[in-house]
Amino acid sequence: MLIGNIPVFKEDITKKLVADEKEDFNFLLEGDNLHSLKLLEKTHSGEIDIIYIDPPYNTGNKDFVYDDNFVESDDGYRHSKWLSFMEKRLKIARELLKSTGFILISIDESENAQLKLLCDEVFGESNYQTSLHIQVRYPQKSLTEEKDFKPVLEYVLLYSKDYSQFFPKRIEEPYTDEKFIYEITELSTGEDFFVGEQKVTVFKKGEWKLTELDEGSLVGLKETWISGTIYTKMSYGEVFRKVVEPRIEIDGLSCLYKVHERGEDGLGYRYYTGPQRKGAKRGKMYSGMPLSRVEEIKSGGSVRYRPLDNLYN
Repeated sequence: MLIGNIPVFKEDITKKLVADEKEDFNFLLEGDNLHSLKLLEKTHSGEIDIIYIDPPYNTGNKDFVYDDNFVESDDGYRHSKWLSFMEKRLKIARELLKSTGFILISIDESENAQLKLLCDEVFGESNYQTSLHIQVRYPQKSLTEEKDFKPVLEYVLLYSKDYSQFFPKRIEEPYTDEKFIYEITELSTGEDFFVGEQKVTVFKKGEWKLTELDEGSLVGLKETWISGTIYTKMSYGEVFRKVVEPRIEIDGLSCLYKVHERGEDGLGYRYYTGPQRKGAKRGKMYSGMPLSRVEEIKSGGSVRYRPLDNLYN
């Protein structure tokens, strides 16, 4: 209801459902969402943990009302109207969130790209966490023969209020030695060279041997492919690019590179391999278990946190 053009919540006691007056209970706000948000901004600014919204998708099928009129699919300003509609609400939503809070927004292809840009502006690009991909239809069930493509997925954009204070509850699982199943034997002294101040020893084909152990070991080595984001963004990839790649033409295929004074496993080095066959470009890294993990396992257990999937059925 409005009092002097100021929105005020009025309780409908006939709809109250409370099992125990001593316990916390939820409440439902019914009314224009912008008016409700503006009032909540006055009473709950910086107090909300989670916001989930399911806005109109703006498909042109009378699902979006702007200035009391439906926005049709042939409206030349339909994207602009939708963005103006959303911007007001998202800015208030951001003010409602705690510093540790986050917001989830459902959307489909109609406005997904526009919504991402708007949220980057409102919440900050650094606060974008992920887009959840939600399967909402079965591929084998036909919608209509008139469509060339069948939309199976919709999306939920996830933004934090402050990325430095956002800690999703990742899946916890035991950290074991099951992946540390390799052993490298140096069959010669190799040849030393330097990249800047970095000392490296190269072992040519036939001067080293890789053995796969029967089971994982605390003193075994783990194999990591230097590809994808590991190659482009991580320190492992940087070492591969600066140390191994420039030497491929010099040393040939199937070489082992011992990069000294690297790693947290106490060995004092890390092993890298160059391409093993003609035409290949990538190699691998072999590293021991970090000493901190060894101590955790010996003292009774260690855990790791698996990344959360962004695809849901």
